[in-house]
Amino acid sequence: MTSGQCNSWFVNCGEAFGGWRLDVVSLLAVIGEAIVADQAQVISSSKLSLLPRLIPAPQAFLRAERPRKLPAVPGIVVKSILGGSQVNELNYFANVLHDIDKLPNYAIQECEISLRDAKLPNKPSVAQKSWSPHNVLAVASCIITLGLFATACALGDGIAALAIAVLALQSSLGCAAWRWKPILMARVAGSSKEVPEGHIAIRTRGGGFVIIKCKEEVARLLYIGEDIAQYYLIGSQAKIATGVATAFLMFGVVLLGNARWIMQAAIGGTFIALNGVYWGVALYSRERCWRLDELFIIVKKEPLAPQQFTNCLWSVIKITQETKWLKDSGALPQSAAWDEWLEEAEENKNRDPDWDAVGRMLYHVNPKKQPV
Repeated sequence: MTSGQCNSWFVNCGEAFGGWRLDVVSLLAVIGEAIVADQAQVISSSKLSLLPRLIPAPQAFLRAERPRKLPAVPGIVVKSILGGSQVNELNYFANVLHDIDKLPNYAIQECEISLRDAKLPNKPSVAQKSWSPHNVLAVASCIITLGLFATACALGDGIAALAIAVLALQSSLGCAAWRWKPILMARVAGSSKEVPEGHIAIRTRGGGFVIIKCKEEVARLLYIGEDIAQYYLIGSQAKIATGVATAFLMFGVVLLGNARWIMQAAIGGTFIALNGVYWGVALYSRERCWRLDELFIIVKKEPLAPQQFTNCLWSVIKITQETKWLKDSGALPQSAAWDEWLEEAEENKNRDPDWDAVGRMLYHVNPKKQPV
């Protein structure tokens, strides 16, 4: 076939079938997996994730195993002040509320959380806001994808048009396999027996504290219970969707590498721009993405400035009016001196708010060198 005889959408004019190629632009379709995988659960929690569109690194939705719960923050001690329950990670939605990484070392944050409606469903769920950045991005990228498809058709580039259609459908299938909604674990009321208040203390690895005044129901929903991912497709349904999406991705990448140069440039530029936008969305406050205010009334106080370690412990004792949870949670060093200091702090928590916590600690560490 000569260039003069070429008049087909699926052959690059001026080149024989041997002119099919695998250009580097195909790699742009699969670059950026780290940032997309980090947002995969948020993306696929919305109905708008099913819109056919181009997504950078769509293979992030093609994992063999889907996570059974939302990502928690490890290394954070979450302690029920009165109930005694303890977990060593901070649940996803609790971290959305507190953004624990931003709390300075030895700082203290107080807040009060209550239920907006006392009558909760058996499996309360948290929905994504309609105008969340991921929803806006889904609609915008769908419009851009339709524009690219129309441009390819106008230019008579059937390979590019088919590549765009296949990759767009692949993203819909991948998100469908991951489509889910977050379920909060509510406390099951087995009897009318009184339960203690569910006040929670969160201790960071940097020695900071978040003290939450709340009922036991709130403590179970946000802090002690798990955030469960309930998927819409289960078992073989999800595997079939993932398998078809995988085949579509491979086929689409091959087609993309053989589109005309002008369409490769347009599609490649789109993937570069989308990668940048997803990085920008990752910086957006997660609290603005979810409708937590539909379930909870949240009141936060201004955090107390960072303090010295001992004074920080004394401050949380005065706030919580309890000391046992500090020792049980491992917040105190295990030594006789600290045990004696804790007993003295218990005696002074209501009697002397200006008690010299640091001075008394120094005395208990080395009583021979310190005046009584």
